[in-house]
Amino acid sequence: MIGLNEIMGMMMDTKPDVSLGELARTRNLPAVQFGGRYRLIDFPLSNMVLSGIKHVGVVIYSKYSTLLEHLGAGMPWGLDRKTDGLKLLPTASPGLYNSEMGFDLKDLSVNADMLKKARQQYILLSGSGLLYRFDYRRMLESHLGRGADFTVLYKQEDYEDEYLADPDRTQYLSYLSVGPDGRISSVVARPRSGRNNLFLEAVLVSKDLLIECMNLAMASGGSKDLMDIIGDNIRSLRVFGYKFEGYVAKLNSIVNYFDCNMDLKSESVRDALFYEDGPVFTRSIDRPPTKYYATAEVKDSLVSTGCFIHGRVEGSVLSRNVYVGKDSFVKNCILLRRCRIEGNVHIENAILDSEVVISSGITLKIDSSGGRPIVVGKESRL
Repeated sequence: MIGLNEIMGMMMDTKPDVSLGELARTRNLPAVQFGGRYRLIDFPLSNMVLSGIKHVGVVIYSKYSTLLEHLGAGMPWGLDRKTDGLKLLPTASPGLYNSEMGFDLKDLSVNADMLKKARQQYILLSGSGLLYRFDYRRMLESHLGRGADFTVLYKQEDYEDEYLADPDRTQYLSYLSVGPDGRISSVVARPRSGRNNLFLEAVLVSKDLLIECMNLAMASGGSKDLMDIIGDNIRSLRVFGYKFEGYVAKLNSIVNYFDCNMDLKSESVRDALFYEDGPVFTRSIDRPPTKYYATAEVKDSLVSTGCFIHGRVEGSVLSRNVYVGKDSFVKNCILLRRCRIEGNVHIENAILDSEVVISSGITLKIDSSGGRPIVVGKESRL
């Protein structure tokens, strides 16, 4: 019987940094903060280790200093091990990212020796732009039971025309055609009105078959997406889908990033993302409890440790060490670490990257019906 100790996890950037605009200007996508104290990579890494996977490779792309500091030796995820554990891996094109690629086989090929030497028989490929909680043991059981070549994770979603009219909602996402028997018949880039099968950026495949796909891509003389290989050979391969039923945070655009953070105000969403199938592990940073002064008023918000609140905060997500001054009002905002809001400030429907300072008397707001939030870049002074 094959167990999870026979699977190696491989984390790859499956979306370009431009998908999150200013938030990915100084860091790569997996290092972007989410939900106050977490980074995007925490969720797929936690899924893997809670599923029993003890060998995980992370392909490191451009702007990697924040990610390297966050991951360290992998201790928060129990991956600081003598055998297997966390491996930080190079990309084929350091400093560059091909926005047309998802699981770029060229990036896997430069790590071919490591993959061949790994004692695991199966490889689980995952991105970090879609957040959900899942026990991969279910996927492995389905893969073995069906005798599949590839098993891909997907979720059924219904889209209306109005939703599809906004390109921010579905950019950089892929969709699958799934037959009644669960077999995948095609991979498509654009959804349609009605029911769609969203590809959740998780693929389970044997190591030998993955290496065969890598060799095929290299023989063609350039980069090739694993999903393109699957699509081109869909009739000769046994490709099956595993249907996921839970909540998915789609972080493929600034608009969706903002909305998914706002979703965390719902207790059911928090339970689905932070507690279902176990906790989300992250790097521990010791900070004192948040201090709420006599003038503070906080409602319907997530506030991380180390904050100082003098003013009003409503419907917002605050990362560590945020300061909100007296007579200030912060509504429906995401404030990343070490932001400082001076006194008598009004901010509404905005994302402030780390270490932003908003001076006294400033008003920064946009009507929520406008769709896109205001985004203020890291270390800006207004």
